[in-house]
Amino acid sequence: MRQNVAKNRTLIIVAFVLIAVIAIALVVTMVKLNSTITTKNLSFTAYEIGSIDDSGENYSSTASIRTKNYILVDGLNCDLKQDASVTYKVFFYDSKEVLLTKTDAQSGDYSTIPDSAKYFRVVITPNSDAEVSLTELIGYANQLTVTVNR
Repeated sequence: MRQNVAKNRTLIIVAFVLIAVIAIALVVTMVKLNSTITTKNLSFTAYEIGSIDDSGENYSSTASIRTKNYILVDGLNCDLKQDASVTYKVFFYDSKEVLLTKTDAQSGDYSTIPDSAKYFRVVITPNSDAEVSLTELIGYANQLTVTVNR
């Protein structure tokens, strides 16, 4: 009888050790999968009402929306919805946030990144709205999906 109890204890200990090893392996695998390059889409919270001038600086305008911050160009891809009522420009900056170049108004998808660009910003302009309100900002921002690596 004592031998059966000792065998059962040994089996229980081995089972717990195996379960612990499997759990640790799962956690390690999940961490590795999460650390691989993934992408993120800019949400409407990345934008504010305003524009960017030809020198790459912010200027006050209620006719468009712009990204608030400089964003790393890694993996940049812009997808405009098929029935979009906006155009957009992409401004590219160097590592010191100095304007390198900008695109013409885009009415389709865009993903070309200049070689020396480190950051970008986007200006979205409605086709027919003279003044963008805060509530319209969400709708205009959602017409352009801007994806970058995170």
